[in-house]
Amino acid sequence: MRKRILGATSLSGSLVYFLFGLALVTSLSTYQGYSAPLTHASFFANSWQWLASILFCWGLLLIFFTSARRTVRAIWSLVIIIAALGIGRFIGSHSVSQQQYQEPSISIVVAPSQIQQNQDPITLPQPTDLNQSYQQAVMESGWYSILDISRLQNDTDLVESYAIIKDTKSAILNHLLQTQQQVHELEQQLYDNEASAHMEDNYIDSQILHSKQQNEMWKAELSALQEVKSIIEMLDQNRDGWTIQDGAIVFYSNADKKHFEDIVERIKVIAEHQRALTESAN
Repeated sequence: MRKRILGATSLSGSLVYFLFGLALVTSLSTYQGYSAPLTHASFFANSWQWLASILFCWGLLLIFFTSARRTVRAIWSLVIIIAALGIGRFIGSHSVSQQQYQEPSISIVVAPSQIQQNQDPITLPQPTDLNQSYQQAVMESGWYSILDISRLQNDTDLVESYAIIKDTKSAILNHLLQTQQQVHELEQQLYDNEASAHMEDNYIDSQILHSKQQNEMWKAELSALQEVKSIIEMLDQNRDGWTIQDGAIVFYSNADKKHFEDIVERIKVIAEHQRALTESAN
């Protein structure tokens, strides 16, 4: 009779330990499934993570279950751990897959076909009143093709775009400095020749005026460069927010599309300003 009571007590205690262990490893493995889910393709590549989790949970159970029949309980614990990890992985993977499915419907706000119809080609200002050495320098750097769609499509990391901006900026600043130095020298010459003939003064005045107009042209060219740089930085900082389809830049967000259009409008204003400077010089 006493043996039966002890057997019933042992069975009841085993059941309690069984349920407690099941709840513990299910909670741990469910958390693992939500925080670090593994895809089917990476299951074998990350098998060491599964092995570590199993051994960790098994060790915890062995610490708690220090009574009789440790071997039997360890085997049951191992079975429970494997089942619990499978449940946790299934729940976690199912939850993450639902979140990943919902993300595109939120981020894609603007239909690509609508943007494609409304987007005009971007034409950079090409002032003809600047000197020949600058024209040759920017042609070699690729400045006028920096926003060409085919070039952007090949420049996936935008390294070439940043190199073009760097070379063009160097050429602009170099010629801007030369023009400012020329204006200073002409003004100094005019000051030194105040007692000279009136015709010579008029000639120097015209040269000063032309140099100042050139100075404004260089500043406008530098402004255009800054606007183009902002476009490249925008594309670089949000690489997942745009793509190229049918020869046009397609944005997935209305905010990005508006920002891009605002920059293009500012480039057009700069081009008109340069055109007005050229006409006034002629």
